[in-house]
Amino acid sequence: MKNFDIVTSVLSFVFTTAWGIWTWRQQYNREQQQKRDKIAALYINPFLVACDQLQSRIYNILERQGIEYLRERYPDGQYAEETLYLIAHFFGWEHYIFRYGPYTRDPNVIACTNRIRSAFARDMRDTTLDPFCFRRQEQIDLGKLVVRKRLSDVELENIALESISLYDFIEILNQPFCKDILSVQTTLKALRDARTSSDLGSHQRLVEIQENLVNLLNYLEKKEGFSLFEKDRKIATSIVK
Repeated sequence: MKNFDIVTSVLSFVFTTAWGIWTWRQQYNREQQQKRDKIAALYINPFLVACDQLQSRIYNILERQGIEYLRERYPDGQYAEETLYLIAHFFGWEHYIFRYGPYTRDPNVIACTNRIRSAFARDMRDTTLDPFCFRRQEQIDLGKLVVRKRLSDVELENIALESISLYDFIEILNQPFCKDILSVQTTLKALRDARTSSDLGSHQRLVEIQENLVNLLNYLEKKEGFSLFEKDRKIATSIVK
């Protein structure tokens, strides 16, 4: 009888300990998931939006007579600033995605974003600057104009970021220092002067960027297990139309 009581006590202790560990693990997993969801809302989702907006604009310009449509919709030429804003918007979130969030060391994300940065940075002309050519430091600087840090009242242990509006960005572009940035002015002029996508002079660069943006989005959405967007994305052709 005494041995039975000892066995019962041991089993009770083991069960209680196991239950406590299981309960603790469940609570820990829930807390980690909550933190993960907050990180996604702060950093990942805005980055996904920036990627999708930029790839969509590039695809429409290259494949769907986007320049003609934009010229008709914005007779004042403001679509040029809007397109540059989408580029800077991507630069901003791409810069911070490697400082905050779960993809700071993801080799696929690093490789894909590096291809996008390299495509933007590569000058394809020998003399005059090619439109949509932004050196690495210019990419960072443009991004910081659009995406900025702010103190979150909700989650103080995380750095919160926010994007300025298109209208605020246009005001920045009208400041004197922006008038001297050759890459910015060359890109804006190319967008305003082009009658068709073939007039932009950076077709292959834009194709490469759009394809890598689509690949990046597909990978991240698979990792996250959800998509913020409904339609399937298409990759632009390398043939100039």
